[in-house]
Amino acid sequence: GIGIGYLMVFEGVITTLLEDAAKWLPGQVFSAIASGGTEAMQFSTALLAGGVYAALALVAAVVLFQRRDITA
Repeated sequence: GIGIGYLMVFEGVITTLLEDAAKWLPGQVFSAIASGGTEAMQFSTALLAGGVYAALALVAAVVLFQRRDITA
């Protein structure tokens, strides 16, 4: 639910306000990966950007996991 809301609302607003930055948003990057590249972004660039997004998500998950009390 949150992911769909993000893609439909947040990315839509950012795309409208900042057209140049739109191709670097996660939804556009992962769409370019799924499509094998687009006119706006080559496949290799999309893979690199997607890898950065995945690494950031992993770091955030590790940090949040370590701060939670999981022994109870």
